[in-house]
Amino acid sequence: MANTLGLSKSLIGLIQGLADFFGNITKLFAGWFSDVIKKRKTLLFIGYSISTITKPLMAFSMSASHVITARMGDRFGKGIRSAPKNALLTESTSKENRGKWFGFDQAMDTAGAILGTILAYFLVSSYVGLNYRTVFLLSIIPAAIALLIIIFFVKDVAAPKIKDEAKKLSLDFKKFSLSYKYFLFVATIFSLANFTYAFFLLKAQDLGFIASSVILLYFVYNLFYAGLSIPAGRLSDKVGRRKVIITGYILFVLTCVGFTFLTDHKDIWILFALYGTSIALTDSVSRAYIGDLAPSDKKASAQGIYYATTGTALLIGAITAGKIWDSFGSFYTFLYATIISSIAFILLIIGMNLIKTKITTKKNN
Repeated sequence: MANTLGLSKSLIGLIQGLADFFGNITKLFAGWFSDVIKKRKTLLFIGYSISTITKPLMAFSMSASHVITARMGDRFGKGIRSAPKNALLTESTSKENRGKWFGFDQAMDTAGAILGTILAYFLVSSYVGLNYRTVFLLSIIPAAIALLIIIFFVKDVAAPKIKDEAKKLSLDFKKFSLSYKYFLFVATIFSLANFTYAFFLLKAQDLGFIASSVILLYFVYNLFYAGLSIPAGRLSDKVGRRKVIITGYILFVLTCVGFTFLTDHKDIWILFALYGTSIALTDSVSRAYIGDLAPSDKKASAQGIYYATTGTALLIGAITAGKIWDSFGSFYTFLYATIISSIAFILLIIGMNLIKTKITTKKNN
């Protein structure tokens, strides 16, 4: 978007935000529909199939509208598969080991991103000398392999039956606990700051990193993201999800502070490692936490609502970050992220403690 088509930061933020928003809204409906039909595998296959077809369309993009179409198609596919996948993970695990397996899921997802990044780096920078368009076109090969894995190795598990009234699509929060609703609120605030990794890569490019080095920075981010997702999940099984998420929020604040004030290339490498660590501690653990807090017959719906609300915040955050960058510079973009993520961190500590005290008092009475 930046190097080939020359799009502005505001437009990149809008494209990324719209794509994620569209995908996350889709997750809301896919989560509800998955709870109704209880066919997680079917929706997984449909979702991955759509992404397999649409992602290579980036190779033919000649304008911003083409990129938006391709990105939204890819996110639409992800929207269909994400909530059913998380529900399948929740139903296939117990609360005692759920964090580990959500971490494993994220680690495998990110490991694919690592291998893809290495391959992209080789194709772009080596004697092969392929351009970005060809790399996107070749992405259909591993995507097709993933579809075959779903067909032959993924199986549905028995899920609790739901009542007739639960089959109606509704955003009624009465069945959800206060803890679920408050964490949903905090995660939404945090998402306003956690806009998109594209801005972190663009910051590195503005600091003088060449295109191939930017790809390697993305590799470092994914390496720490994948490598620490399973340990983070296991840790959350032992010490509690909230403590791990709080730690992740702290590290994300420090990451944003670093991107605000540091410019030395050595520091940027470290910051991308810290960035990957913070997301490893927040992403899969947050999804596992949602699985813990959701009612038994609303597991996919709870994930869908989570994605829809945080996805809306991501859209707002991405547009805001792009506008700030174009108007005032990257310094203020990351200063904005620092302030908003700090607010989310404070709210998570204070609010969840108050809720815990309220629940304990109610039980004692």
